Amino acid sequence: MLLFLDALEPENLLHPNFKMPSTPTYATVENENCELHYWYQGSGPLLIFVPGGSGHGRQYDPIMGLLETQYTVATFDRRQMSASQVKGPNKPFNPVQQARDIIAVMKALGRETTSVFASSGGGLIAYQMAVSYPKTLDHLICHEAPTTILLSAEKSTDMIDFFF
Repeated sequence: MLLFLDALEPENLLHPNFKMPSTPTYATVENENCELHYWYQGSGPLLIFVPGGSGHGRQYDPIMGLLETQYTVATFDRRQMSASQVKGPNKPFNPVQQARDIIAVMKALGRETTSVFASSGGGLIAYQMAVSYPKTLDHLICHEAPTTILLSAEKSTDMIDFFF
């Protein structure tokens, strides 16, 4: 299987079978009192992109267009962000609940497993998914997840002192 980073190599972009990105399909799925807005395109193994602090999935649109020939790529607006709003009062950030949101998108796409690429705060959600629902993950790639919050207060302070 072609690794998704290989898809970005110039020789793959110039390959005769390379096609311009298609228009994504937009959909919603209800999960735990929130209508999650997601979109997907392509065909192949599922790869879900999880946004960080901004919660907007559209940041992944360009790379999704490049990977759609090897993967079914999907992203979404995270709970309480952009188009994905809860019915009722907003609640504090809950990584376990938001991991279930990724699973809701995965299942709405008719899949039982997925690979996940997550950035920043989305990485915390993806790590939670790996801990709570390991059988749903094929691969996990986290970019700049703020994992220092997983350390004890003493170790976290030591790390900050070391870098600054």
